[in-house]
Amino acid sequence: MNDDSTRENEQGRSSISNASTYEEMGEFWDTHCLTDFWGQTREVEFDVQIPRRVAVASVLYERLREEAERQHVAVETLANILLAEGLRVPNEHRVLAERREEYSVDK
Repeated sequence: MNDDSTRENEQGRSSISNASTYEEMGEFWDTHCLTDFWGQTREVEFDVQIPRRVAVASVLYERLREEAERQHVAVETLANILLAEGLRVPNEHRVLAERREEYSVDK
């Protein structure tokens, strides 16, 4: 990687498209082909967390939806918090408020 692309990354810009927002990046890639820039790419590793789905009885879902609305959180977020509490996931009771984002599906 050359110094220019490193500097661009430090400034919060994409090293190839020189974009500073996802919208700018999308506009760039709408009119360019990755194969033209293949020599500027590098191998990376990352984890992908795929959300799992669980069926819930409609009467329980309605109660969950009402409570989530009252607490101003996503239904899925509240379900994750309640499951962690109910399953007594170690140490979760002390850090749920601080880790609400971890249980959120709105990332």
